[in-house]
Amino acid sequence: MRANGEHNHVRHKQVVIRTLQTDPVPRAPADQRIVVDDLGYGDDGVIHVTARFGYMETPDVPGTLAMLDTAESEGPLQLEQASYFLSKIELRRGKARTMAP
Repeated sequence: MRANGEHNHVRHKQVVIRTLQTDPVPRAPADQRIVVDDLGYGDDGVIHVTARFGYMETPDVPGTLAMLDTAESEGPLQLEQASYFLSKIELRRGKARTMAP
């Protein structure tokens, strides 16, 4: 989001920060699939959504976003016009010998 702002010098009207979480179960319960976190500011156009999936499931980003209640997402999302920016966290072993590989 920072790189997009630096490049385009704008912030979009609606920003959805998405976290995909893989649970150690084959399938995540449907009633626990989506959690919208309260960021402390209402009507600023920025929301954080965590979508949970089991290790046997294929994550469906647009499908889970379509499941959001418009009250939780600060209005309807225009998924057909959405831009997606991806990042990932990669863990690597450090040089310190504090843990076995």
